[in-house]
Formats: sequence, structure tokens, C-alpha cells
Amino acid sequence: MDNEQWLRGQLISMCHAEIERVTRYFENKYCRMIPRPAITFDKRGKCAGQANGREIKLNRDLLFQEGEKFVKRTPGHEAVHHVEACIFGTSNHGHRWQCMMMDAGLSPERTHHYDVSKVQVCEKKRHTYKCSCRTVELTSIRHNRVVAGKQEYKCTRCGERLIAV
Repeated sequence: MDNEQWLRGQLISMCHAEIERVTRYFENKYCRMIPRPAITFDKRGKCAGQANGREIKLNRDLLFQEGEKFVKRTPGHEAVHHVEACIFGTSNHGHRWQCMMMDAGLSPERTHHYDVSKVQVCEKKRHTYKCSCRTVELTSIRHNRVVAGKQEYKCTRCGERLIAV
């Protein structure tokens, strides 16, 4: 095993350890067991991580590019989302999440500031919607939510419901 492989293995181990640290902290604070999430390193593009359900996905490319800066920021951020969802049923970047981040010794920033210029990004298909004041583009994810009847989006300027063109 060469030095670079060893370092990458260490970074992955540090991510696991940070998620475990945050989870144990809140188990002790709330006196209850919290299920451990599956942890994968298959997140792609500009997104550093995602917590959904019982899984935390981390971006391997950004981890290896940013190193310890990533480890100190992203795994804990996603672990707090996981813990908040397990305890309270939902998680977002609201006041409770921000307080939990500070409790765990983490900065409650919603977004990262990593250099994403070297990261491969897939072009996302956009869907055109309109209201009375303008035309906007929605991602496929948002478009699919509208089509499935699960979500309705409103214009941030006029407040009208966006209609597919």
C-alpha cells in the first residue's frame, strides 16, 4: 500500500469516527439509543454530503481533495441531520439543527466553501415553469415532485404558483 492509499484510508476512518462521536454525544445528551447510519462515499458533484433516512452519503472526491478540512466540517454536519431526524422526525437547517451543531462543537453553517472547480458535475436537466411575472427553471427533482403531486412551488417575487410551460 502506498502513502496516498494509506492517507485516503485514514481520512475515511476519520469520517466514520466523527459521525460516531456526534451520534454518541447526542445519545448521552438525550439518554436514548440512536441507530447508526450506513455511511457511503458515493455522493458526486458539488454537494459535500447528504443525510437521508438511515444513510449518510459523503463526497469521496471532495474528501480526498480537502482532507482534514472536510473531516472537521462535513461528516459532523450530516451526522447532526441524521440524529435530529431520528429524535425529532425531521431535519433541516433551522434553529434546532443550528443549536445541535453548536452543542456538538460544530459550526452551524449550511453550506461548504470547498474548491469545486476540479469536481466533475453532471449537467442537470431543467424544466421551464412560469408565473405572471417571469419564467424560472426547476431541476428534475423539483419537477418530478410537482408531477407526482407532492409539492407545489411559488414564485419568490410575486408569490404565485409556478405552472409548467
